[in-house]
Amino acid sequence: MAGLGGITRIGLSILPRLLGDSSQAHVLYVAWGSAETTITASSLMLGQERQREQFTPTMFTDRFRVYHAFTAITEEQEGWVFAEIGLFDSVVGGNMLAIWLPSENGVDTVTYTLAEGDIVRPTVTIKIATGSW
Repeated sequence: MAGLGGITRIGLSILPRLLGDSSQAHVLYVAWGSAETTITASSLMLGQERQREQFTPTMFTDRFRVYHAFTAITEEQEGWVFAEIGLFDSVVGGNMLAIWLPSENGVDTVTYTLAEGDIVRPTVTIKIATGSW
């Protein structure tokens, strides 16, 4: 599945520093939500955050790989809609570093209605290249 997304202004200042320090694992937080947020460089939060969990990204010299399997959807959560993913530096609040919206063709966003037992498993790669983001 393709996705639409971007790094926020705050993420532009934080993520390159983390990539430059491979001497330790960096704990970040990934969240998913139910609102189709408009992606901008000044985005601060998801439209309607549903779950946020800690993870350690896979780091390479020029990119992060965000892969996380969230806790399975419970009976009470059945019917929630998956529509957005955010990367944060804190378990509550904090800075949103990047945001993505699911897409099947790389152009139009899509949402998914979740059933009990479903697991949201986003995989996103953030690549930082010299002179561009």
